[in-house]
Amino acid sequence: MPRAKKYHTAEEKRQAKAACMKRSYKAVHKETRFGKPTPPRALCREDCVSLASSADRNKDQEAVKDSQIRVQSIHASMNRILQGSVKEYLDKRMFWFEVDLTDPRPDTSVKVIQLHSSKFDDLVDRLKECKDSIYTLLGYGEQYKALEALDRELRDIVGWLSEIECLALVDPAAVVQEFKNGELLYQRFLK
Repeated sequence: MPRAKKYHTAEEKRQAKAACMKRSYKAVHKETRFGKPTPPRALCREDCVSLASSADRNKDQEAVKDSQIRVQSIHASMNRILQGSVKEYLDKRMFWFEVDLTDPRPDTSVKVIQLHSSKFDDLVDRLKECKDSIYTLLGYGEQYKALEALDRELRDIVGWLSEIECLALVDPAAVVQEFKNGELLYQRFLK
């Protein structure tokens, strides 16, 4: 003989499940420890734990705010160095080579590129610390994605500067010629 159905509709099933969950929840909370009521000190400890966790949360929030302030500082430093678009900035750096070719020692333009490259390397290092703390505290979210985009942009600039530096160490005249022909990496990428 088939088993009789207890519930006929989905609504009846949901109501029965809710009632069952409510009964089990009440049973767990009515349970006493070893047949005795919960001591008041244990309640106090739970309050202390919740206070400690809120203190940890406050520290985490402060750390996140600190990281955000540092990221804003990095972004402001980058904008102060660039003073416009990335393409304009790199074109200005290439102007040093055109001027420097008339000089018998064109080392100064290479040193300028190295100086600017080291500034961007410092920004990348500072941003890495911020990324690590944001990832530790908040995980992979919108803020971390924004930091990754900024990191990618900084690394691109460092790569383009290092390309110019390496080519200039070999032959400064060739760098100027490639710049005039539009054959440098940043010129191809930032058309």
